[in-house]
Amino acid sequence: MKRKYELNETELFNESKIPKLERKPHSPRSKELIINLFGTDRFIGEFDTSVHTDIRTIIIGLQRKINGKGKIPILSEERMNLVEKSLSNGSNFRNIKVLEQEMKKWKESRVWNQESVQNYYDKERSTGYHYHNKRPQQMLTTRCVELLGVKQKTEKISPPNYSLIVDLGCGTGLSTSYLSENVHGFMIGVDISPHMINVAVKECSTPNIDFIISDISEPLPFRSYIFDHSISVGVLHYLFQDDDDNGNSNNNSYNNSNNTRNSSNYSNNN
Repeated sequence: MKRKYELNETELFNESKIPKLERKPHSPRSKELIINLFGTDRFIGEFDTSVHTDIRTIIIGLQRKINGKGKIPILSEERMNLVEKSLSNGSNFRNIKVLEQEMKKWKESRVWNQESVQNYYDKERSTGYHYHNKRPQQMLTTRCVELLGVKQKTEKISPPNYSLIVDLGCGTGLSTSYLSENVHGFMIGVDISPHMINVAVKECSTPNIDFIISDISEPLPFRSYIFDHSISVGVLHYLFQDDDDNGNSNNNSYNNSNNTRNSSNYSNNN
C-alpha cells in the first residue's frame, strides 16, 4: 500500500504537468563608447555592448600603430566583420580605415595644454608612468648631469659645491629624485599635471626636494637667475606645435632661460 504523500513514476516524470517559462526574445543594449585618444575624450559612437570590447581593442591598436609602437590586433574574420558593421551603423565612420584616417587627424591637431595634460595623465596613468619609466629616466638624467658638468656625490669635494637645480617638466619626480641622490644641492621639480605632482610628492620623500604645479610654457614664478642649473628630460617635444595653415609657427614654449645660469635638455625623441 502506497503512502499518500508519495508520487508514482508517471506523476513524477510527466512533463506535460511542468509549467513552461515563456522566454522573451533578447533585446540588444546600446551604449555610447567614449575613449581618451591623444589627450582628448573622443565620442566613437553608440554600439551594442557585446561589441564594445572588440571596437575598443581595434582603436587602441590603431593608436599604437599611429604612434609607431605597434599594430592592429588580429581578430577572427567574424569579429572583424561585426566591428566594421557596428562602425557603419552606429558611428560616423564607415569602416576601420576611415576611423584610422580620422585618428591621424586627431593626433595632428593635438595641442598640449593644461586641460589636455590633466585629461591624459590621470591618477592611474600617472602611477603607471612612475613605475614603468624608472630605468629610462635615470639613464637620461645621468646624461643631463654629464652635460651640465656638475660634480656628483661620488666625487670627493671639500667643501661640497651645493647647487640649486630646477627640473622642468619633472612628471612624477623620477629625474628630480635621481638628481637629489647623486648631486649636492636642492632640487625643485615643476610640472603642469597635478596627478603627476601628487605621485612625485608621495614617492620622493628626501628633504632636499620640493615640487610645484606650473606650466613651463609660461613664465615661471621665480626671480631671474635664481637657479644654478636646469634640466628637462623628455619634455621639449610637447612644447612645439606644427606650423598653421599660414606657415606661422605655433611655438608653445616660453624662454625661461632668465631663471637659470646653465641648462640641459634631453628628449626621449632624440
